Amino acid sequence: MPVAEIVATLMEGISGDGFNKGYRLDRLERRFYLLYARNYGYPDEFRLSYRPHRVGDLQERVLSPVSLAVIGEQSHQKSLLTFEVLEEESVAVLTINNFSYYDDNERFRRFTDSAFARIDELKIRDLVLDLRDNDGGDPFTSSYLLSYLAPRQITYFAKLYGQYFSLALPLPQPENRFTGSLYTLTNGRCFSSTGHLCALMKYHNIGTFVGSETGGTYTCNDAVKITTLENSQLQAQIARATFRVEVQGMRRDRGIQPDHIVEPRIEDVINGTDTVKEYVLKLLATTPKEHSGD
Repeated sequence: MPVAEIVATLMEGISGDGFNKGYRLDRLERRFYLLYARNYGYPDEFRLSYRPHRVGDLQERVLSPVSLAVIGEQSHQKSLLTFEVLEEESVAVLTINNFSYYDDNERFRRFTDSAFARIDELKIRDLVLDLRDNDGGDPFTSSYLLSYLAPRQITYFAKLYGQYFSLALPLPQPENRFTGSLYTLTNGRCFSSTGHLCALMKYHNIGTFVGSETGGTYTCNDAVKITTLENSQLQAQIARATFRVEVQGMRRDRGIQPDHIVEPRIEDVINGTDTVKEYVLKLLATTPKEHSGD
């Protein structure tokens, strides 16, 4: 069976925002093993014929499948909050692949405060914000990050949404907010609250986007209730609310478009090369060091 046919079949069972395929493709990439098993079953063995790196003789292998328990373990994404300073380039790299800190919001705030305090202390003027693979989470965390990046007080949500009512008011700004050059890395897995954040940054011209179109848009349906159907035991996830950020004139059926489109090639993945980050660092190296403040 051609791989293209397998991908097309599995994509039919994955939902996303609007006509954007990025999030659906990234979900397929991340959970291919699980989706393949659900759709095509659990064989006793896999018989593979392959040619390593497209050269040499055809190889044959027989592989035993992993258990369902192992598949379940692989589906959990680890939270990643990292901050590093590339001293030679005088560039800071802030990586946030998850906003799901519903039960530990203070941890996210402490990390964010510490990172921007360090940026202010070192007088760093170039910041790379890596949001790739961040499929969202608590709006209180994404809005807190935004308060450090916005050039002025802006409003996060367009309406009063229950416990998030304060986000429909202008966000308070910290003293050491960032005023230098910002480059935000995105891909199709940027969803939900990350789509909200990117929409607001794009709308208010906060920094430059590099990578690929986000999977999320300026609005999303959430507050999901999971219902198990009585006879089939299938689980239906039903959204009960719509959350929209305070922007105007943006497309609802497409994600946030990058200013510089950079797509990793298969060779980059095999070699472990971070094409998108390398592109930004080269861009910074060739950009005159003249920055404006507010």
